[in-house]
Amino acid sequence: MNNHKTINTPSQSTPWKVCLSASLFFYYEYFQINMFNVLDQHIMREFSVGAYELGIISSSYFYAIVLSLLPAGIILDFVSTRKIILCSMIVAIVGTLCFANAQSINQLIYARLFVGLGGSAFCLLSSIKLATRWFPPKQLGLVIGVVIAIGMLGGIVAQTPFAIAISYLGWRGAIVLDAAIGVVIFAIIWAVVKDYPANASPQDKKVPTIDLKSFFNNAIEALKRWPNWASGIFAALLNLPIFLIGALFGSSYLIQVYHYSPITSAFICSMLYWGMLFGCPLFGFISDRFGSRKKPMLLGSIATAAAICLLMNQNCSFSALVLLFFVIGLGSSSQILAYPMVAERNPKDQIATGEGIAATLIMSGGAIFQPIVGWLIELKWSGEMVDNAPIYALSDFHRAFWLMPVAILLAIAILLPLRDSYGHSKPNV
Repeated sequence: MNNHKTINTPSQSTPWKVCLSASLFFYYEYFQINMFNVLDQHIMREFSVGAYELGIISSSYFYAIVLSLLPAGIILDFVSTRKIILCSMIVAIVGTLCFANAQSINQLIYARLFVGLGGSAFCLLSSIKLATRWFPPKQLGLVIGVVIAIGMLGGIVAQTPFAIAISYLGWRGAIVLDAAIGVVIFAIIWAVVKDYPANASPQDKKVPTIDLKSFFNNAIEALKRWPNWASGIFAALLNLPIFLIGALFGSSYLIQVYHYSPITSAFICSMLYWGMLFGCPLFGFISDRFGSRKKPMLLGSIATAAAICLLMNQNCSFSALVLLFFVIGLGSSSQILAYPMVAERNPKDQIATGEGIAATLIMSGGAIFQPIVGWLIELKWSGEMVDNAPIYALSDFHRAFWLMPVAILLAIAILLPLRDSYGHSKPNV
């Protein structure tokens, strides 16, 4: 008689299957963040809104995220990650359907709030939480980079493919299709994602008892750590080109200044996400390979600022625009190293809380700057309208876009005093 117990050891591919399946939720939500870049002209015409009001509608998604990210991070330290992902996806899908059927500006805003509240608060944090359970620390930079690269596919699909879908289905029909894809992703996550490896120790699987004292203690301890704040602010500022050009005003800029078609403009904007698709795992690999988070972050920041300055000061050809948008996305992707930097500066039972603080700050960039940039674009607008949509000049866009290189210089100034976190497992600056 065999008295030996069978030990369930996951195959080498299982951790990747779990984390990549969970990252499809991030893919789905990143699509929601960036679809306004293609929708903007349609929303402007149908609802008679300008750049500022468009910024308010789009940024309502980010307001919901900002309000819910910190509680979401704390909740993830106490509740099943798998269950949270599945519940959040249901809310996000329902919110997407509400947006597709909105009949007023207020309904658009409420639907965007609902999608942001239900989905984006958990989509990336849950993937990072799972990565810390399924992979050793030495692989964390690469894994998080790959997870975020999957999200960038959502940004790519939200450009040219979404523009083509709108041309065939109309903008409302295309968003219904978006919701249907969400249902498929929900089914994949249901089938594949698990909270822990089968061979995880009972101590690792032990979930802290959730109570108000633990909840607030986690929040207070994480809020006291400056690296959580610094990492989040850095990533927020470096991420602005994605939120401002890729998610909202990029297509309008290319259509109105360079007179490209909506599909061509969406293709150029998609280069931001191709840059991030390559850059996220690349910077993660470089960071793990050379044992530094800080140096690759500085390199990416400098490259991004330089590319934006060239974009702002040149009458660019099509090929130059493609290259510059790609480099902006590639350089901006170095901000993903802020996530392992936070994970390495917090105790295991507070990682999601720390990531929640950083993610709140990152998403605050969209909430704060999308309306501001819309206001700056309209500040000296001539008032010209064509087909019920406002027409802006090159100077209108450039006046607003100069915020980006200034923000990146501030990001560099915040990063420079920080001590590199690679190889550390306890909080200190």
